[in-house]
Amino acid sequence: RPDHYIAISAAVSDRIKKYYQRTSQIIYPPISNIFFKDKVKESKQDFYLVAGRLVSYKKNDLVIKCFNKLNKKLVVVGTGEEMENLKKIAGDNITFLGQVSDKELIKLYQQTKALIFAGEEDFGLVPLESQSQGTPVIAYKSGGVTETVIDGVTGVFFKKQTIKSLAKALKKF
Repeated sequence: RPDHYIAISAAVSDRIKKYYQRTSQIIYPPISNIFFKDKVKESKQDFYLVAGRLVSYKKNDLVIKCFNKLNKKLVVVGTGEEMENLKKIAGDNITFLGQVSDKELIKLYQQTKALIFAGEEDFGLVPLESQSQGTPVIAYKSGGVTETVIDGVTGVFFKKQTIKSLAKALKKF
């Protein structure tokens, strides 16, 4: 039996309490220092960004469907098992870049209007990377992101993983 439990967020700590009836200490994951090194600041452009692994639980299909409906520009960074499916449903307003270097990702974080984060993660490093570049996050209000994004200050939350809820958050943003 374990002597201690360590969680990466309050969401995980709550889960440990619920299922194991044990308390845990929270130790947040580190973010790479490359996101804090000296750099040239890019100017904002007219697009939104999705970054990370392209897997189903991250709900990137929801983001693409919403951006198709609103006809807003979206740039998708990352690779994964959902890439081909996502490309099939994407309109002309959506660009897929695949895997990019950290330097290019930093540039994209700086240029985008906001990062879109539609999945539920135990912690979520991508929103922190985005915020480290001064870029707000539009995120599904669940999991670790509720500890790292301040609604109305460093980003905007949406309450349901639906096109309507995300569209409402984009309008609010």
